[in-house]
Amino acid sequence: MTAVRYGDVAMRTRWIGAALASVLLAACATTGSPTGIATNPPVPGGATSSGKASSSAGPASGARTVLSPLGLNIRQSASVSSTRLGTAAQGAVLQVTGHTDQNGGWYQVQGQTVSGWVTADPTLTAAGQFTQYSSQDRQFSALYPQSWTFAESPANVVFHSTAADQTILARNAAHVADFGASGGGGFNATGQETVIVCGVTANLNEYTHSGAPPASPAPGTPGPLALLAQIRLRLDATHALALDFNYNTAADLDVFSAFYNSMTFPFPQCQLPAPASPSPT
Repeated sequence: MTAVRYGDVAMRTRWIGAALASVLLAACATTGSPTGIATNPPVPGGATSSGKASSSAGPASGARTVLSPLGLNIRQSASVSSTRLGTAAQGAVLQVTGHTDQNGGWYQVQGQTVSGWVTADPTLTAAGQFTQYSSQDRQFSALYPQSWTFAESPANVVFHSTAADQTILARNAAHVADFGASGGGGFNATGQETVIVCGVTANLNEYTHSGAPPASPAPGTPGPLALLAQIRLRLDATHALALDFNYNTAADLDVFSAFYNSMTFPFPQCQLPAPASPSPT
């Protein structure tokens, strides 16, 4: 059974585990708004935000969507020690009205009822608006761009842009070895970095297509493009998940990053908070 939902509170609470129940009750509270706008009321006397916002374009404007399954604190000023005015749930859309580089970088934002500051950590929010995919059969949940769509088959689910060739291919198996060799025909390895996907540590491997440019695949088909990124996740002794991102430019990796940073799945690593940061700032 597959569902596309905004704010699937019951499922997310069950997947993340009872140890985080008290956190999730605050982080995932919504009012049923289809856009996931945060509506947590400000604390008494805390309605006014402070901090010096930049007037630059780029990060200081537009919508950003909360990626973190635990939600994201909205603070009175650009500091983790500042008063918390509310919490934006995963999928909440915040309008950016300013930006500062102080204290590691913060966005000044406007929610439905709360104005304040959120950390500019790129693993916790992403530019644009997103839709939530949740599947009990495939045992994961993730956010994908609102302008994308997806198609399922017995073997996989393909998320794809409706305006370009990029695709994210998700496959399940019993073991990582079942996915076969990494990379693909005509691709050369160009880089590797360590990523953490809902508590599971894995490598993100990047590849570049060599030789003649690959032919454009049919729309929605996860065919080869100029670049390929892969993640292989061992979820437990008998469950694994493969993510393949076909794309054309390095800037496109932001879409893939938002996808895996928003993922949850019902396995032990994902049910426990990260030791260094049990709650988003």
